[in-house]
Amino acid sequence: MATTDAAVTDAAMTEPVHQQPARRGLLPAEHYLDSGYPSTDMIVDSWRTFGIALVTPVLADTSAQARAGAGFDRSAFTIDFDRHPAICPHGQTSSSWTPASQRGIDTIVIKFAAATCVPCPVRGQCTTSKKRRRQLTVHPRDVYQAQHGARAAQTTTDWQADYALRAGVEGSIRHGVAVTGLHHTRYPDLASGNRNPANSETDTDGWTARRRIPPPCPIKDPADATAPAGFPTADAVMRGCLRDPFASS
Repeated sequence: MATTDAAVTDAAMTEPVHQQPARRGLLPAEHYLDSGYPSTDMIVDSWRTFGIALVTPVLADTSAQARAGAGFDRSAFTIDFDRHPAICPHGQTSSSWTPASQRGIDTIVIKFAAATCVPCPVRGQCTTSKKRRRQLTVHPRDVYQAQHGARAAQTTTDWQADYALRAGVEGSIRHGVAVTGLHHTRYPDLASGNRNPANSETDTDGWTARRRIPPPCPIKDPADATAPAGFPTADAVMRGCLRDPFASS
């Protein structure tokens, strides 16, 4: 649990959140996250560093071909990380393989020669580049394989049923926001603001307890002639009203 400036992204807080239970030897085996937190690099790093499997939707391929649902997106290419060629769906081999860094993330830029792409009969399904050749940008092997594995898994009913557990987390967060104003701190500085989630948790627990425990039953005094006729007697209270409030009816 952590409080940050509003400008801090969810993804930036995943590792610090894992460090807290790591210091106490209480790391979970799995961590259920919404799609605002993870990247494929983070999925790999969380497993390597903490042994935590992130259960979270991986963002879909945003290439033009994938968005259109037509043509050849990255998943249609065979990537050989050992010998460094990529093979296109039409059986042609790439001409260059260049490790690069894009916005601080390690990537590999793969290009096909114009001489290969220009005469290809299915080029229109592959690229609209003005250079008339296909270029791919992929992650290094471990991240690439994790990304493809995660995208394939999240389409299965087993994964979707497992991830449905996240709905309970979202419900608790929504409850905290609605009941205790969790998104707005009561404190003027960030250091003190870290108390806000703990206070909200306490407030929510108290609110839940009040909702679950029924009010005490009124008891009719047999000697009181003015007591309403509907009030239960002490014997009825012992037999009925003072039952376990948490027992199913």
